[in-house]
Amino acid sequence: MYELTLTHLRKEDTCAFVLLSIAIKQFGVECFQWEPELLRKELEEDNNVKLKDLLSDKLQAAIIVLTTNSFEKQWEVFEKCTHLFNNTPDDFSVLSPLEAEEIASALAEVHAIRDREEDQFEFSDEVNVYAGLVFYEYGLSKAPDIFPSAIIPHYAVECNDDNKNEALNNIYHARFTFLREMVERIKNL
Repeated sequence: MYELTLTHLRKEDTCAFVLLSIAIKQFGVECFQWEPELLRKELEEDNNVKLKDLLSDKLQAAIIVLTTNSFEKQWEVFEKCTHLFNNTPDDFSVLSPLEAEEIASALAEVHAIRDREEDQFEFSDEVNVYAGLVFYEYGLSKAPDIFPSAIIPHYAVECNDDNKNEALNNIYHARFTFLREMVERIKNL
């Protein structure tokens, strides 16, 4: 297990779910209450590794998703967590519009973190409008299956969304399957 932990703490593309699993295994859920700097310092010292900023940020995003509803209620948190779950560093001082594919992948990560695929989100209107604009820009005229509460702009011209909807479903399911398989590998160590 130690080698696997070291490997994941050194790779920038390690998913947030795995980082969260490592933190829980090493420190218990009590670490959710720690200041981010303390958790990072403890991970670094206990594993003799220098944690990259992106990994530390992804771990904090996973903790936010697990312990609060900010991902669902605040568009800024939704945007930043979605970027982080897609291995894209982000900063709250800069607006960084999302892509539809990023939302699909991030939703799979959030479901894995919460440990249930069927978890229904209760997104705020501001998040639903933000996501609706992203999906509209992607070419959808109605909310996709992966985000049924998205509010598509009223001026959207109805079109056949089947291919784009299916593409987003495929991204979501491929990512969720990958994360589930990762869970099983970690459990079996």
